[in-house]
Amino acid sequence: VLLALRPGRPPDPVHAAGLGARPGVAGAVAGAPRAPVATPEPGRGERAPRLARLRGHVVDPEERPVVGARIVAFRADVQEAVATDGTSRSAVLARSGAEGRYELEVAGAATDLALVVEAAGFSPVPVVDVREGERTVRLDRGRTLTGRVMDTTGRPIAGARVRWLGILNSARVEREARSREDGSFRVEDLPSSQALV
Repeated sequence: VLLALRPGRPPDPVHAAGLGARPGVAGAVAGAPRAPVATPEPGRGERAPRLARLRGHVVDPEERPVVGARIVAFRADVQEAVATDGTSRSAVLARSGAEGRYELEVAGAATDLALVVEAAGFSPVPVVDVREGERTVRLDRGRTLTGRVMDTTGRPIAGARVRWLGILNSARVEREARSREDGSFRVEDLPSSQALV
């Protein structure tokens, strides 16, 4: 990939092509004290919402546990892309703990939910058939985008911000890098071909 910037302009973020989109939660690191479930108090005559309990393990391609993976849960019918960094109010972030274990308690039925699991060095993985009970999520190795940022005269630009943005199972996936002295950049942990199926 070769990127060219005009002289005199600040290096704006470079947006790479995204992926096609596909059509109240609590989480915690497994083994840590549980976070309270984010559900409104039921009014008179109302029943407390049902809680879906999602749990399992995150493993790498060799079946080794992945500690510190992010598990993002959100409603499958969400109307806007959900950030996977835990800043979206419509989603809850949990992390896998010892042995790659995770647990989530989610207000509503499991079949109404979507998950995206990601960790450094791996492709983000959408989980499309969410269900209660034990589940193992296998992460694939992520892909890498490399290239150079140069001005219109062909001179390299150091320190340019290069961003890759995409939508994966209604989750907004963002990756970022800075160009080096020779203008080269490397954006890692992009979705694998299996994640795009």
